Amino acid sequence: MTSLANLTLAVTNLTTAVALIGPQQPVTGTDPGATADQVNAAAAAIAAQTAILTATCVIPLAPASFTAVSAGSGNVSLSFTPSAGATSYNVKRSTTTGTETNVASVPAPSSTTAPVTFTDTGLTPGVYYYEVTAVNAAGESPVSLEVTVTV
Repeated sequence: MTSLANLTLAVTNLTTAVALIGPQQPVTGTDPGATADQVNAAAAAIAAQTAILTATCVIPLAPASFTAVSAGSGNVSLSFTPSAGATSYNVKRSTTTGTETNVASVPAPSSTTAPVTFTDTGLTPGVYYYEVTAVNAAGESPVSLEVTVTV
């Protein structure tokens, strides 16, 4: 995070310096022939990269509205609200509460308004506990609320 903060500060300082200098004036401390317009263009490019870094440096929130329903024949249908910025979801399952481990990775849908769904198949009769996490380049979210379903 320090490097992102330093980059943001550098962009702010550079943008302020350009605003104080006329657009066609040489800028002290840069390439000898650089004008304020060129420095401003470089600052805009850095700002765009800062926005990309900011977007990818935030771990998503845990998925919400998580439900699990027995879908018959050893299947469980899972559904949850997508998390902003998630690129995939880890579905975790166990037969003992609080000990869930990853059983599937589900890609994030293109729509962020429709619920994410997944069907867990091949289960034997019994009680199952599920949690789900949201994942992106920055990491994995905390787990969702645990849900229980009987197959």
